[in-house]
Amino acid sequence: MIPETKTTLFYTCVNTRFWGFGMIYPLFVLLTNPNSLVEIGVENGMRFKRKYKPVIEFYERRFPGRVRFTGVRFERWGLLGKEKIVPNTVRFVTQPTLKADYLYIGDADIFVTEEITSQHLANIAKYNLDFSNVVRTGKRRLTGLHFIEYDKMYPLPSLRGLNIRKKNDEEVLYEMMDRKGYKMPPAEAQFRPAHGLHISMYSSAPFEFVEGPDKVVDFPAWFMSVNSKHNMGHQNMAADVDKYFDLRKRPEFVEFVSGLVRKEDADMRRILQVTDACAYYYKNVILPQQGA
Repeated sequence: MIPETKTTLFYTCVNTRFWGFGMIYPLFVLLTNPNSLVEIGVENGMRFKRKYKPVIEFYERRFPGRVRFTGVRFERWGLLGKEKIVPNTVRFVTQPTLKADYLYIGDADIFVTEEITSQHLANIAKYNLDFSNVVRTGKRRLTGLHFIEYDKMYPLPSLRGLNIRKKNDEEVLYEMMDRKGYKMPPAEAQFRPAHGLHISMYSSAPFEFVEGPDKVVDFPAWFMSVNSKHNMGHQNMAADVDKYFDLRKRPEFVEFVSGLVRKEDADMRRILQVTDACAYYYKNVILPQQGA
């Protein structure tokens, strides 16, 4: 296990569309990773803080000094004026204001259900890596879930000549690590679990459609099969669903949900209610049908 004196900063960025996920994400991290800090970079930071003021106060009260929400730009000034950055890239080309021994850059819509630091340190040691991630087969791309020593990530390398307006975020990350001179993980280094439930509200349906061609093993979905090419950690989704429901019973979680009573909190209630319903359906309908 990670020594008590070591800390990991979980960092991600959310545009306006993902604000609700940005408010929920820290709770899962803090309940499962005792030595963690969380920073969320948010688009339109002042408006975000006005909207979610009571929830931000919950984090300050329950987890003092461990959560920070900071405004970040989802555009930059270029030769042609103000230019949009690919939203998924923002987390890689901005630096958080909090600091820790280690850094984990992830997705706000992954509800973390387990401790991650010891797993990634073991992966780094096993392959003598500079960071824990996976190179996409046949491509100059890393994945969007990235674990690294904080001081190895920052300061960021020069982004000159890197088209962050159009280039895929995973390509940008690969190029940044290459410019740092770091060793890329070899083909046999395939450790990259999601560490929880990926609530892909805007990109994929939770389950396959019986009437259509969709197959869970063919695209990233909420409840991937163990053998899915996207299930890089060979996660047992049934176990992760059990972990999810266990976390939902924690006093901190109950207090969090009980406070979501304003109309401004509807997005967070909706996300959690949909997740509850889909997780329950998976556990009590899909798994029995599969004989699990």
